[in-house]
Amino acid sequence: MPTSRGSVVSARRFHGLMPYRVREVLLVASPYDAFILEEDGLLTEQVFLEYMDVSQPGAPRFTHARSGEEALALLRKQRFDLVLTTASLPDMSAERLGREVKAMRPGRPVVLLALDRAALAEAGGPLPGRALDRSALDAGFLWSGNAKILLAIVKTVEDRENVDHDTQLGVRAILILEDSPRYYSSFLGMLYKELMQQSRSLYAEGVDEMARQLYMKSRPKVLHATSWEEGMGLFERYRRYVMGVICDLRLPRGGVLDEDAGLAFAGHVRASVPGLPVQLQSSGGVGCRAAAGVGVGSL
Repeated sequence: MPTSRGSVVSARRFHGLMPYRVREVLLVASPYDAFILEEDGLLTEQVFLEYMDVSQPGAPRFTHARSGEEALALLRKQRFDLVLTTASLPDMSAERLGREVKAMRPGRPVVLLALDRAALAEAGGPLPGRALDRSALDAGFLWSGNAKILLAIVKTVEDRENVDHDTQLGVRAILILEDSPRYYSSFLGMLYKELMQQSRSLYAEGVDEMARQLYMKSRPKVLHATSWEEGMGLFERYRRYVMGVICDLRLPRGGVLDEDAGLAFAGHVRASVPGLPVQLQSSGGVGCRAAAGVGVGSL
């Protein structure tokens, strides 16, 4: 992380962080769903205010498509960094739209934003114990009426796209294993905001704008997994850079919800990287006792 004085070498090194930025978002939603999402103000304005709250420049702009076909027509003419779709489209399913987008623009992130759990289930979303179809959708979130979720979605996409590049420059990562959309849709927004506020607190008063942005860019990446297998793959790939793990006690493993998958994951992490901070999440005392058994913390 650059110092407040900032050397030329350090500035050049960290200036290249986060090469992939989400600047244009295509929101695909029926007029009714769009009205629900924007009832407290235009999404572009809501996200802008969230960015301003954490001293982040470059808030993305939202363009609305009212159907899947309209979205595909816009994608043929214009570049979008992220496609954000609701579950209920008038002319096609969210999964079909995701496949069409990826056939037209390979690698383009497509994220599902459902207005309720029923819509998430109908769209094949990541309900507990069931994995998301990653051939069509990269992630699935539940709308809670709070624009922080939009900040979390954008930053989750950016972190996934930038992690390989940025870790080579010394940036660390936090690994999150949680399969419940209701929980991660809530706390990822809070986590990102806290990370940005912590990064902002590291620079002293009087530091120029370039140094401020270098600090913000060098915050830890957040890697989110919704299954034991996905989490294990991320951990093994980025173990040199992981600075902490937060893991649910129950996770999908082998296609079924395993009550002890989180405990097994924590044990593997402890054996692989002794001393790495690990927190197990559980709503009951059983989780606390299980966590203590393998020498990790619990939430």
